[in-house]
Formats: sequence, structure tokens, C-alpha cells
Amino acid sequence: VFEQQIFLTGGTGVLGSRLVVELLKNSKTKVYILMRATNEAELQKRFTELKAFWSTQYKINTQAERVVPIRGDILDPNLIAEESARTSVLN
Repeated sequence: VFEQQIFLTGGTGVLGSRLVVELLKNSKTKVYILMRATNEAELQKRFTELKAFWSTQYKINTQAERVVPIRGDILDPNLIAEESARTSVLN
């Protein structure tokens, strides 16, 4: 059971990434992070690279399972690319 769920834009940047790490280390929060990608394969590739960075830089491994990548763009009026992901984040 999660204490809370957070939707975070900028979670792949320097500050956002550090915020995600702190949430993972110090809470039971589930974190949805918005990531730019043209398709699902690119999203998964970028997320795998991000988790590898967290693992080497911050020693985050199993906690990363609480992070859910969401494909979208902050500049897009819909924000989140897939309707199912929008529903998941909003519920």
C-alpha cells in the first residue's frame, strides 16, 4: 500500500531526479514521472537508462519499482499521450 501517489513533471532532470530519489528513500510514495518519447519503446529505453543512473549514482534499485514512466510532453495540451495513462494518473 502506498502512502501517496505523486505525478511529477521534470523527474528526469537534475532536480527532479533528486526529488524522485528522496521520495523513494524516505517514503512509500508511488511516483509517476512524465517523460518525452515518441513511442513506448523509446519511453522504456529512456526509463531503463534513468533507473541505471539512479542505481549507480544514488544506490536506488528495488525502490525504482515504485516509479511509473508516463509518456507525454509538458507542452502538449493533453499533457499525457495515452488515454489509459491519463486515467491511471487521475485515479
